[in-house]
Amino acid sequence: MAKAKQSAESELKALKAENLRLKRQLNTQMSTNIKNNGWRTATIVVLAGITGAVLISGNLLFWTARTVIETDKYHDTAQAIIEEPAVQKAIADKTTDAIFERVDTEQLLEENLPPRVQFAAPTLATQIETFTKDKARQVTSSEEFQDVWVDVNVKAHDRFISAIRESEGDGTVNISDVYSKLTQQLEGTKLSFLQNVKLPDNIGSIQVLDAPWLPSARYVVVNLDALRIATVSLFIILTAVIIYISRHRRKIALKLGVFYALLMVATLISVRITRAIVVSKADPKYQDAVTAAYQAVFDPFVLQTVGIMALALAVVVVAWLIGPGKYAGKVRQSFNTLFANNIHGAIFGKKENAYTRWVGKYQAKLQWIAVAIAFVSLLVISVTVANIVWLALALLTVIAIIQISSAKK
Repeated sequence: MAKAKQSAESELKALKAENLRLKRQLNTQMSTNIKNNGWRTATIVVLAGITGAVLISGNLLFWTARTVIETDKYHDTAQAIIEEPAVQKAIADKTTDAIFERVDTEQLLEENLPPRVQFAAPTLATQIETFTKDKARQVTSSEEFQDVWVDVNVKAHDRFISAIRESEGDGTVNISDVYSKLTQQLEGTKLSFLQNVKLPDNIGSIQVLDAPWLPSARYVVVNLDALRIATVSLFIILTAVIIYISRHRRKIALKLGVFYALLMVATLISVRITRAIVVSKADPKYQDAVTAAYQAVFDPFVLQTVGIMALALAVVVVAWLIGPGKYAGKVRQSFNTLFANNIHGAIFGKKENAYTRWVGKYQAKLQWIAVAIAFVSLLVISVTVANIVWLALALLTVIAIIQISSAKK
């Protein structure tokens, strides 16, 4: 009896020691998990912030390239601006006002009219100015003027971009730089000897332009294509890393989609605020023209931003639909009942085959692969509003096809 009691006490002590060891091990494991989760969360937050900045920068870069830098796209921008009636009116009025600010019509009439009718000089001056302004508006609204205006702007833009691309140095331009560029054009002419003439230092060193932004502009213009690819690649890689290191990948994908969509909403709000600031600083007489020109320039940016937001929301919808949520399950069930099951049965019949069983087994993974391919395709397609919208529609279509093809449980 004593031996049995002693054995029971020993066993109890061993169990207590084992229990204490397991508690310590559990506490250590929980502490480690908390630390790991803290670092994981902090890393995800930092990477998400960087990715958001890359998304906004890339959005601006693609719009700048398509609107400002690429000459063929700039042609469309210039055309859109001059087609605005408010802009046509502003050009005509500004030209007319400039003329009559330099020419005192009333005084000229008083000096040249007979004394008997000099009293009519103010009225005639007003009528002449009104007539001139009306004719100027007719000219600026004509297709011929618009074609000339666009052609002049495109040629000036082409020269400007070429000058940026061929520029050297830190953005400071002196007379020697200008002289060198001019004499290069004299090669093969009778004045080619001027190429070997060096200007005196006290003249050649005179600064005519200080443009500290020029090196940055040159870098963007020269490396435009590489910057576009790098921006999209970095965005995709960072997004993939965030999803990969997260413990709940579907949830983080949904949150990232919402985050990206909200960034695009913030971008749209910024565009409206900037427009209000720009218009408020313009002459009240030309505020309608400034508003019209601003919208013509930024409408492609707005549409591009909306397209990116649509693609982000498409990812949100996919991440939500494939999740275990109650309402997501009801939506899937309704889709299957009203749509997918009927089509599935019509295509594959009542018996499942190897293909439908395979798709059903890897349904979620296949849908995420479709999402990944949609983002990777941004590297090879032209990032335009239409392409982004079509990409979002294609993604949803592929998701639906996977859903329809899945074997029904």
